[in-house]
Amino acid sequence: MASKGNGARKGVRHLKWAAALDALDDNAALLLIVLRIALFVIILLALRGLLRLYFFGGTFLGKEVPSAKIERIEVKAGDAVPAAILLDHLRINEGMPMLDPEQGLFAGDLGKRQEKILRAAPALASLSITRGPSNVVHVLSTERVPLARIGSTFDYMIDRYGVVFVRHRGIDGLPVITGVGMALRPGDRLTSNRMLLSALELLRCLEEGGSELRKGFIASLDVSKPDYVQCEFIDGRVAKFAWRHMGRGERGRPWLVAQLNGYVATIQSPRSKGCKYFDLTIPGHCYASQSR
Repeated sequence: MASKGNGARKGVRHLKWAAALDALDDNAALLLIVLRIALFVIILLALRGLLRLYFFGGTFLGKEVPSAKIERIEVKAGDAVPAAILLDHLRINEGMPMLDPEQGLFAGDLGKRQEKILRAAPALASLSITRGPSNVVHVLSTERVPLARIGSTFDYMIDRYGVVFVRHRGIDGLPVITGVGMALRPGDRLTSNRMLLSALELLRCLEEGGSELRKGFIASLDVSKPDYVQCEFIDGRVAKFAWRHMGRGERGRPWLVAQLNGYVATIQSPRSKGCKYFDLTIPGHCYASQSR
């Protein structure tokens, strides 16, 4: 009986080994299929790369491949620096080689060319030049958005980051910042004048809807004083604003919002009827008067 039981157990072991070998054979066959598919994909990608290299130009195995030329240029530009002026500065034209060692668009340091254009045209915030299929070159420029006019020259604008630039269109209704006390040039980044930064903070707060007041109500901002910003409104009212952490960005935003909302509450109060001058240089207080 014992020998018969041992024989039965040996038969079960043989069946298990056979099943394991069959499973290994199945896994090996599956792995082989996967490797074949992977090899096929690699070959396709390599062929695709060689074709792109041939049609777009370049060097392959030490031999020069004919360089592709620009067939079409697609430009997305604004009105401060139109497409024609942008292409003239970039010296890009249809028929120009892309990878020619001397004249090719993408052969040299394209980044330096873009930086040169941005320095020459401060009205541009960014500029990108990319190559697409079918020998198409895409040029995309983004222009700065004026937050206010600045200085005695109405053509000088300043954006939310303190960059000075020139713009002639779309500037109606912008407030004017005066009292900067320095000569301005396009391309200047004014980040050291605390009162100017405070004025920009105030305008950004109004533009973003951070208070009950709106940007369109302000006609001018005087930043000539060292401890407050004086605003003249389109209705003729004049208000002095000061808040904690002036010129320090978001850190002072809650205090600024409180002062702006305090001004709105004061001019809506019957007690300030007929008042033209307002002093909000002390946090949490607003003093109204009919004369300076």
